[in-house]
Amino acid sequence: MAQVKLELADEHVLSIFHAEIQKAVTEVFGLVDENIREIFREEIKRSITEVLQQDQLPPLLTRKQLMKLFNIGETKTSELINRSDFPVFREAGVLVPTHLLFKWIEQHTRWVDENTSYFKKEVV
Repeated sequence: MAQVKLELADEHVLSIFHAEIQKAVTEVFGLVDENIREIFREEIKRSITEVLQQDQLPPLLTRKQLMKLFNIGETKTSELINRSDFPVFREAGVLVPTHLLFKWIEQHTRWVDENTSYFKKEVV
């Protein structure tokens, strides 16, 4: 009889222990799940902000808008516009497609990084 009571007590303790473990695991995974959700929220917010900033520019930039955007003068603007690889739409004057401008910047920033030591120079 004492053996049966001991076994029932052990089963009861094990079931309580099992329930506590399940509760703890659920809490941990809930925290992990919430952390993952927060990471996704931040990335989505960052992406939306980036897209909105790009959308604030017109689809085609004029020469003056390009100068203002890059904070450059007439001479540098002419140099850029006359480059064969620079995206320019000349059918309606000199206009720069904004989406192609961003792609051009990415490509050429990467080119400088891969083909020169410009960004690897140490400041003395």
